Amino acid sequence: MELLVFMGRLLIFAGIAVIANLLFENHLRAASQSIVKRPLEALGIGLLTIVALPFILLFFMITVVLIPAALLLIILFVVICLYAWIAAGYELGRLLAQALKVNWASNWTTAIGTFALSLVFFGLSSLIPCVGWIPGAIVLAIGIGAVIIYHGKLFQNDSKSNRHALLKETNATNQSIPQEVKLRTSSTPTSAPAEKPAPDSNPPAPAGPEAGRAEISGSAPTANTEEKTGEKPVVPEVIEL
Repeated sequence: MELLVFMGRLLIFAGIAVIANLLFENHLRAASQSIVKRPLEALGIGLLTIVALPFILLFFMITVVLIPAALLLIILFVVICLYAWIAAGYELGRLLAQALKVNWASNWTTAIGTFALSLVFFGLSSLIPCVGWIPGAIVLAIGIGAVIIYHGKLFQNDSKSNRHALLKETNATNQSIPQEVKLRTSSTPTSAPAEKPAPDSNPPAPAGPEAGRAEISGSAPTANTEEKTGEKPVVPEVIEL
């Protein structure tokens, strides 16, 4: 009966691993690469998370208002533990495929690796009750640290890309403003300079006594008038008495 329960637990973990691989294959692969490339750093971050979590939960429980946040934190930690265990199982399945020189599909790699990982470490904890859980806890801590490292880098890259996109948009806006101003100024027609009024060719007639004298004497028009009209001026005859 215990054997059936044990095998059922292993199959449940393998089934969860297949579902996680179908949904988050790229994330599992990237987290497993963090396990291989930075194992000591992942182990340190994972152990720190496991040690600090009870104190954070205790603080949340003391402040009654944050009890729902404590429950959410517990659920999140369980999900991260599953995520870390499956990522470690994916890496173990990949190593098994390389050792056996076979090419498994990604789902089979994740399922077989998680099944083998659970079989080894759960079996050790069952066979050696006092210290048998330590190797599995170390693997779990490495997986938790790898998950935190991967998602921390992912968050930094997203923030940097958003910042670069915002800077590009701002620069494009600043560059487009002078162009629009130039287009507006070039499209407005320039007003033609106002023409000066032509000088009057006929000067005003003199006023006062000079006008009377001109009428009496009947002075002849100027040569300019003769040239313009083409006619000789009529000189009044003087009648002798």
